[in-house]
Amino acid sequence: DTPVDCLDDVTIQTLRILKSNGIYNIRHLTRRTEVDLLKTPTPHNSVIKELKEALEELGLSFEFNTRVSRSTTRY
Repeated sequence: DTPVDCLDDVTIQTLRILKSNGIYNIRHLTRRTEVDLLKTPTPHNSVIKELKEALEELGLSFEFNTRVSRSTTRY
């Protein structure tokens, strides 16, 4: 598994945020959705954008989540 430290153009601050949230390799990062990352204590939209661009350079992306939350489903 490739460590997140290998992501090009990602700031040290962003790497620290990932590691503080238990994301140490690219596989773990790509298994998250943007929404998952926004739910963590520190990531901001700029961090998400930075990570998204770094993943795109590798031909990767965040997981696409098609699950619908029960709290948003109306009956």
